[in-house]
Amino acid sequence: MLFALETFGSIAVSSVMYLLSAWYGSNPGPADRVRADSPAMDIADAEARADALTDELAKVAAALRRSRRKRRQQHEDPNKFLKERLCGFLGRLVLTMFQMCGHVTRVPADFLHGHGRRKIRVHGSCTMEDTEEAVQGLYMQTTAAELADLMVVSQENQSSRFLHVHAARYVLEHRLFEWLLHQNCERGVAPSSRALLEQVPNMLPGSLDEGIRAAILEAINVQAASGRQWVARWRRRWGARWGRLAPRLPLTVEDMNRRVPVQRFVLRVTPGATLKL
Repeated sequence: MLFALETFGSIAVSSVMYLLSAWYGSNPGPADRVRADSPAMDIADAEARADALTDELAKVAAALRRSRRKRRQQHEDPNKFLKERLCGFLGRLVLTMFQMCGHVTRVPADFLHGHGRRKIRVHGSCTMEDTEEAVQGLYMQTTAAELADLMVVSQENQSSRFLHVHAARYVLEHRLFEWLLHQNCERGVAPSSRALLEQVPNMLPGSLDEGIRAAILEAINVQAASGRQWVARWRRRWGARWGRLAPRLPLTVEDMNRRVPVQRFVLRVTPGATLKL
């Protein structure tokens, strides 16, 4: 595929250069000018063809860049990519999230893979195991003083407050989704929006600053109609849609998992459970 694109690109370049040299030479003589009564193409037609070839050349060049970038990513070391990616604000966010959730590597790994979020921060060659190892490696390489500073919210530094709000909100949503899976798969019940909102305060990290905790709960507003709207948006983000399996012959756990997909998650269904996600 890459060889074919490069061949087509070279042909397109040659064609454009031929047309340009034929009609826009540096010192065109009278004999080189095309007369109106000449059987050859006129200048307007040549310009249109040159523009079309130039556009085609741009498309081929873009396809070549995408192919080369994809080939580099396929041969790139996932651990090296993650180490380069987990720096700056994203690295601090992952470390803060990792400490807030009780050092569970799956939570920041799900965040990096885009679970519950639209943006995916790792390329396709990175597996969940690679990402969890990268999170552990980043945590081990960070000093204890730096880890302690990450958990301190400074009133003067808005960046630290912004960091804690983002980390706490994702930990909250991730725990709420795990609680929903447990209720649905282990007990066979589908919690209502009111039941989900009642669990929101319990899902926030225990070490969270009281001011940030109050701000998050106020933004969700579990006692008002905006709380139900937040639950509806949360369901869409995490793929927890309402549904019911038709009552038929008993299904195995594998069949139930296959028939009830949830956004990039694997449901662990117990036999006899009634799925209503």
